[in-house]
Amino acid sequence: KFTPEEFKKDAHHLLILHGRYVCTARNPKCDRCVIRDLCEYRHKRPIDAATGEKSQVAN
Repeated sequence: KFTPEEFKKDAHHLLILHGRYVCTARNPKCDRCVIRDLCEYRHKRPIDAATGEKSQVAN
């Protein structure tokens, strides 16, 4: 439902590539993510808008 019609054919492949190069398991590059506004993980690991650095999450 989030994928525009013109991208539906390639969406699966594009999401795999996104996961491989941007949203990696050990060190996600949230500051480079083009779908960050749709991601729930961003709330757990916010990015400082001024520096682009990952903020530390308090436990």
